[in-house]
Amino acid sequence: LPEYGVMFYRVGREKRPVLGELVLGICAKGIVLYEMKNHIRSVTRRFLWRETDSISTGRRKLTLECGGPSGKKHSFVTESSKIAQYLLNLCSAQHKFHSEMASRQLNHSAVQ
Repeated sequence: LPEYGVMFYRVGREKRPVLGELVLGICAKGIVLYEMKNHIRSVTRRFLWRETDSISTGRRKLTLECGGPSGKKHSFVTESSKIAQYLLNLCSAQHKFHSEMASRQLNHSAVQ
């Protein structure tokens, strides 16, 4: 089940703020960006936690910064500032979970 544990949220592009064309899937490994076409989700981009430098919000906007020194930014528009803040908190919790699980795996493999 490839989408098990993924929480989906509709967003829009910052440049073209039409809600519903894009869906963010947030999970323990990162964020998956889906595009909706004819009621079918297709993956367009993956943002793994280890490749994500920062996540921030500003009003209704959620911004992901990836890629190290180049600092490529990806911004998405949500329906409200509360949703943007909720997504930021959810991403933070998922990132923390991912870090803790990765640390446990490292510790477990070092013991063996």
